Amino acid sequence: MLSMKIMLLILTVLANSDRFVGNMKNFIVCCYSVAALSFLWFALQLSGAMHSTTTTLYVACILGGLSINATIPLFYELIVETT
Repeated sequence: MLSMKIMLLILTVLANSDRFVGNMKNFIVCCYSVAALSFLWFALQLSGAMHSTTTTLYVACILGGLSINATIPLFYELIVETT
């Protein structure tokens, strides 16, 4: 259930990405920043530096994966925008 909420949140953000037409690079950098922070959170949980549960590990992986994969169509749109 939680993964569906995260997926809907990211899909909502990507559906509204047309508002960022002039700032596509910034939007891509933000997606990569979210992914980096998610994977850092995941790594800290696995190393024992932070308390972890199955749910938090799952959320960190999904959020990082979706943030990275969200940039693929954005790169295509950025290329089309610049040509």
